[in-house]
Amino acid sequence: MKRRFKGCEGKWVGVLILLFLSSVPAQNPQNPEARLPIRAAEKPKVEVSPYPYASAGKALVTSSTDKIVFSSDILLRNWAGKNPVGWYVDTTFFIAVLPPVPHWGALIQLSPLRGPDGEIPPNRLRVSSPADGEKQKPLDKPRKILINNPEFLGKEIPVRLAATPAWDDPPGKYSGSLIIQPYPGDRSLPYVSRGDDEAVDYEQEISIQIEIPQLITIIVENTEVNFQVNFVPGEYSASKNVVFRVQTNASEWHIDCNATPLVHTDKTHQIPPTRLLWQRVDRFGNVLDEGNLGDNPTVLVGQGAVQDMEVILRLRLQTNSSDIAGNYKGTLSLTGLAGP
Repeated sequence: MKRRFKGCEGKWVGVLILLFLSSVPAQNPQNPEARLPIRAAEKPKVEVSPYPYASAGKALVTSSTDKIVFSSDILLRNWAGKNPVGWYVDTTFFIAVLPPVPHWGALIQLSPLRGPDGEIPPNRLRVSSPADGEKQKPLDKPRKILINNPEFLGKEIPVRLAATPAWDDPPGKYSGSLIIQPYPGDRSLPYVSRGDDEAVDYEQEISIQIEIPQLITIIVENTEVNFQVNFVPGEYSASKNVVFRVQTNASEWHIDCNATPLVHTDKTHQIPPTRLLWQRVDRFGNVLDEGNLGDNPTVLVGQGAVQDMEVILRLRLQTNSSDIAGNYKGTLSLTGLAGP
């Protein structure tokens, strides 16, 4: 299926899903009926599903959600052609810890993020929390979120989760899990059991989905073309070449070009784009491909990710005896298409 992106417009439309949950105060963690606090994501930019908390009174660590989705629409909205390195989207959820003594806290780790063509590196997700100095840490290994900080004892702990896919990560849906465990993450410690033969939930699992979109970015230096024509029929070169740059993560892609009619400056005469010829050339002027702009041709075909690829189009105009002398102007538009 082809997805169409207008490279010279750079406008993306995303869907922002807002979710509100109630807040329940923390109670005595030694009470089997105690429930951990619940709060929604703070200004969420991603889909954050509510967690029912059916067994919250039996959990050592729990969170305000069991699913977070970074959709392709949200990623595209946060790209907007401004960051050539990759995306950055984040959201906040909350965890709470039933504090065993003498150690208490929480660890968070990420299972592999698997997609249709393999995995993306775990450092594409980062976590931070005011309980740990707000420093972002990549989830390439288990990370401490909260360790023996009395300020957050028995309180909700905000955790900011950032998705930072690289620009050349293969497009597709990737799924994994965040696993939150009590510190120090040792099941043999006595606090794993309440001592009354009642099972205790040891960890909280949050489903993570990242949908990396196919993206084609086209940056054009000049879309207006000018030709100075005299009374002699023949071929005339444009005053400037059209130069643009391409960046994409698509496995297969191509660039189509559309041209408007060339209009004389006095508006009395115009030349159709069927008489406008194009040549794609390298920086030394060698012709790589050529054709006619009358039928919205494909001027470039590519495979695999490219970054900051320069493309040069050289244009020539064919005139005949019916054309009047003078200056003609027209406009080109470029469209990136993902797919063969």
